[in-house]
Amino acid sequence: MPSRAARAVVDQPRVRSGLSLAAFLLVAPTAAAVDLTVSAIEVNQAINLGTTTLVARNATVVRVKIGIADSTVAVPGVDAELRVYSGGVEIPGSPFFSTNGPIAAPLVPQSSTLNHTVNFLVVPPQGADIDFSVTVNPTRRVVETNYDNNVGTLLNKAFVCRKMVELVYVPVNYTPGGGLPSLTTIAPGVGDAFLRGIYKTGDWNYHRSPIGNLTWTQDVNSSNTALLNTLNDIRLTQIPAQGYPQATFIYGWLPGNPFSGNGQANGVPGQAAFGNTENSRFQRTFAHEIGHCWGQQHSNSTIGTVGFDVEGQLIEPLGLGPVMPTTRNDVMVAGLTTAQAWVNSTTFNDCISDTRSQCTGGDQDPRAAVPRPISPAGSVASASRASISTSRTASNSHRRSASTWPSRPATTRAAIPRSWRPTPGATCCTRSGSAPEPPASRAAAPAISIARRSTS
Repeated sequence: MPSRAARAVVDQPRVRSGLSLAAFLLVAPTAAAVDLTVSAIEVNQAINLGTTTLVARNATVVRVKIGIADSTVAVPGVDAELRVYSGGVEIPGSPFFSTNGPIAAPLVPQSSTLNHTVNFLVVPPQGADIDFSVTVNPTRRVVETNYDNNVGTLLNKAFVCRKMVELVYVPVNYTPGGGLPSLTTIAPGVGDAFLRGIYKTGDWNYHRSPIGNLTWTQDVNSSNTALLNTLNDIRLTQIPAQGYPQATFIYGWLPGNPFSGNGQANGVPGQAAFGNTENSRFQRTFAHEIGHCWGQQHSNSTIGTVGFDVEGQLIEPLGLGPVMPTTRNDVMVAGLTTAQAWVNSTTFNDCISDTRSQCTGGDQDPRAAVPRPISPAGSVASASRASISTSRTASNSHRRSASTWPSRPATTRAAIPRSWRPTPGATCCTRSGSAPEPPASRAAAPAISIARRSTS
């Protein structure tokens, strides 16, 4: 054992080091105070043009841009809280905590960069008076010169009612080559991912045909019309004959990509389509062909604004991020892969304005006054537009790191629980001006004239 003197020599640097640290802490300058504000609130369900129609009961991202004064560099540690009101009443689950905060708030935030904004995920209710109130720096973690200007609002947003749309899919056992497609690839949550990301109905009841697979023995490149007619007959007569409701749309999945045009629909607008399961394009081909069924022709346009994949639909299987650049092509541009496409305003609005997605009396949300959040966070709402408490809810386990965005399990249809969705009803009328559907019978549906597309 060292002597007392030796121990003193050994311990002396430690004492000096501790004193030096204490002295440093006493004299270290605090961070210069800044002034934070809410400069913009963007509400996005796929694209955001400010006037974009928003649909109730759909996952919605609220992106908040932070205004910064008295700083020449990005400000770290910035977070916010969001309160949502319906008709002046705060909805259950509010306040909502961010999915990516705290962020390093840039001086000039860009919507094209995920973490330039503080982001929230909510499911607004149906109503014409939905208000968003955001408080930046609610816990005052960042030292500011003025805390009285930290609240920003976006008022009187309308979220309209749209019905659940029935979409039946049929695995095609293609005997000329490939057999059945991968059932995992075409399953709800994967096969319909792109479609759910860009077409906002009340919900999609995407499910497998109750009458099973369809065996097809002919070359699809020479029997494409017959295949479409067969699929439409399954929709019109065979499924209803088994006691199930008639679907609005039907889609046949082929193994791989044996058709020269990737996929095809039976009309514009139409009701039946088929497509491929090629890994790089099957999700986009599905959404493209249903776009034809909604009434969209081919286009050559880009989306023209920053798009957003709200629920991370395209994480599987290609690992695509949520932010879509303005230069991304519209889904109706022919021949694209999934990574090349998203949706422009024309295609986005066509689904919403189509008569087949319109709500009837039975589709109206009976819970409009008691809306549901996508992921409850925080305390039960108060009945007034109260100021946000500076004490954060202790449990915040739903927070994700700034580099990630929520994904959905491949086996689930949607993040919204089934009990919150409208009950599927009879199909709505056909688009105004289109030919009426033939009466239901066990006979094959009449042949439909189809313009062959080289690519889809």
